[in-house]
Amino acid sequence: MLKLLLTSVCQIFGIFFITFFIIFSFIIYLSAFIVIPVAVTSYLKQNLKLDKNYALIILSVLVTFFEILRSFLFTGFSWFNFGQAALDTPLSYFFPIIGVHGLTFIIFLVSLIIINIIRGSNLKFYIPLSIIMLSVYVNIYSKEWTV
Repeated sequence: MLKLLLTSVCQIFGIFFITFFIIFSFIIYLSAFIVIPVAVTSYLKQNLKLDKNYALIILSVLVTFFEILRSFLFTGFSWFNFGQAALDTPLSYFFPIIGVHGLTFIIFLVSLIIINIIRGSNLKFYIPLSIIMLSVYVNIYSKEWTV
């Protein structure tokens, strides 16, 4: 009886540790797609003395690139994309042209513009960028993409 109890406990804890290891590995794998772009951008900013504005735009590009990479590696199924959050918003007018991964870039770029305009920092850089984004949005909004 004691041997059966010890065997059952060992099997249960063995399965627990295996499932814990698999889940933890999956969490590390998914978080790497956000951590790596941040680390690369920090490295570029510190070692190459890259301007903060350009570093944040490079971060947006890298997050979009790693999201595309994540959608092709191992699963081939793109899920939990940042761009999917914009499908039922005014940003969805960009979707027929640039797709869900382009929406990811637009989300990061628009949030970057809004945050820096609210802060009042680097207005000479972000106000022209926001005017460009608004003019592109107005031109896309006025088009009828579906029949």
